[in-house]
Amino acid sequence: MPISADKWFEGVNFEVGFWQNYLNTKGAQWPDDYRMRLDPNKPFNSMVEQAIRDTGSREIEVLDVGSGPITSLGYVSKKFDIRITATDPLADAYSILLEKADVIPPIKTQKCFGENLLQYFGGRRFHVCHSCNALDHSIDPRNILLAMAQLLYPNGLMYVRVHKNEGESTHYSGLHNWNFDRDENNHFILWRGTEKYKINEDLSDFVEGQLTEWVTEDGPELVFAAYRRVL
Repeated sequence: MPISADKWFEGVNFEVGFWQNYLNTKGAQWPDDYRMRLDPNKPFNSMVEQAIRDTGSREIEVLDVGSGPITSLGYVSKKFDIRITATDPLADAYSILLEKADVIPPIKTQKCFGENLLQYFGGRRFHVCHSCNALDHSIDPRNILLAMAQLLYPNGLMYVRVHKNEGESTHYSGLHNWNFDRDENNHFILWRGTEKYKINEDLSDFVEGQLTEWVTEDGPELVFAAYRRVL
């Protein structure tokens, strides 16, 4: 079940403070990341680009869920015309931070809780629904994933990247409320306390996907890449 809204809001100041420091220091310990996010000519994420199936159209609509104040996806592709819609529940707070830091992002983040994606976008559809290091910060990541799956065009790509067991490793500080893991059958697992969900099975009516694990300098990460079923 979702965490309470009160529990979620307790972590907001921590998250806003992180991004305030990031913007005021031009990236804190990630200056290259800061420069790339603000570069309108930054190439679109190559891993996501390579995973996109042929849509019959050069124009690709991308939804970035939990993007923070500035999307990390990149903006330019030789294969596609990329159209990014970035969303985050804290977009209003981020707008204030950006203004104070005198920063204008290439794409403005729109305010939308992931849990409200279906209501916010209605009948709009996307070729790619993406999220990176964000869903463990949410109230109800299971329902966000279900919404992302439903917002895809047939054969559209869901690309979700998460740190493994982030809630546990951060002792549930700030907005880190959930954990993602993989089991012995390579199921994509969402869990918190005694709650446990097999995301592959929950999404099986909408998408079919594959879970991959790799180790980065920040620790183990999971990538769930799935495609919308053609009904």
